[in-house]
Amino acid sequence: MKHGMLLLLLHLCWRCRGAPVHQGNPVQVTPAQPIVPFNGTIQLNCSTTCPGAQVQWKGLDTSLGNVLTHPGLSILTISSATISMAGLKFCNVNCQGKVYQDKLNLLVYSFPDTLRVSPQELVPGRSARMVCSMSKVSPIPIFSWYRGDQKLEDLPQVHQNEEQIEEELFDVESSWEVAGEKVTEGPPFRCQVELRVNEEFSLQKVISVGLRTTPRRPSSPAPTGSEPPPNPAPRYSQIPDFSTSLQSWVLPNHSSPQVPGPLHEAEPHPYEPFAGAPFLPFPLLPLSPLPPPLLHFLLLLHLLLLLHHLLLLHHSLPHPSLHLLFL
Repeated sequence: MKHGMLLLLLHLCWRCRGAPVHQGNPVQVTPAQPIVPFNGTIQLNCSTTCPGAQVQWKGLDTSLGNVLTHPGLSILTISSATISMAGLKFCNVNCQGKVYQDKLNLLVYSFPDTLRVSPQELVPGRSARMVCSMSKVSPIPIFSWYRGDQKLEDLPQVHQNEEQIEEELFDVESSWEVAGEKVTEGPPFRCQVELRVNEEFSLQKVISVGLRTTPRRPSSPAPTGSEPPPNPAPRYSQIPDFSTSLQSWVLPNHSSPQVPGPLHEAEPHPYEPFAGAPFLPFPLLPLSPLPPPLLHFLLLLHLLLLLHHLLLLHHSLPHPSLHLLFL
């Protein structure tokens, strides 16, 4: 009875384990730890040293891969790998009536090169929330913050959001709070991300993005006495105004008895006299708007007006002796 029960248990275990795998396994699969990126291509090789053996891959839908078989060799090519293609792949070898088997575990990961951080600039002394995010990643990565080469162990993590957007791909966003007293001028802050495919094999890829730390912009200081004003006043020079000087003389009235004597002078002009013309004032006019040809023309025009006025004055003199002054 005991022998019968023992034989029954051995038979059940034999059926549960599937095809037998004999000691001295002539099957070899490579690579031992296959890893392929998302949408990548990889070849899985199964070979045997048993002559005339039949080699065949199992555990994969033929539509997901292309199998090329040679004597003693089977090559499984996986193109445009997706996350769902990951898992155990078995290779069976039938050698002289005996079945041998070996397996490997295919790992598929997605790790884009784009890592986003915000804000792009930190102000010394001002607290900020630093956000580090990555899209279409699998599995979920691990984020860390550094300042220069030093890891910020005490930086509190405020929030982490993981959203599945398509076939086992995730958008991951993590945020940390940094106090104002820790935001000082110095090395940049860097966000680093690490992807661990599984516990036995971890794929490490570090992407660093620096945040510029700029000093606080000071307010515009008031101009000092040593600095020139932003818009200096234009330079002025004294140019005679002949029209004004002509009005400063009053002709005598011919209707009243004329008494020989000097001309009657009006109120003195506040400007100093011009050399060569005692009665001409010196108004302040800007030099910059008047080009030299125009200035010469105006001077000539004023001289002609002055000459005309003197001629009129000559004909109106009452005393003959004064006429001699203009002969």
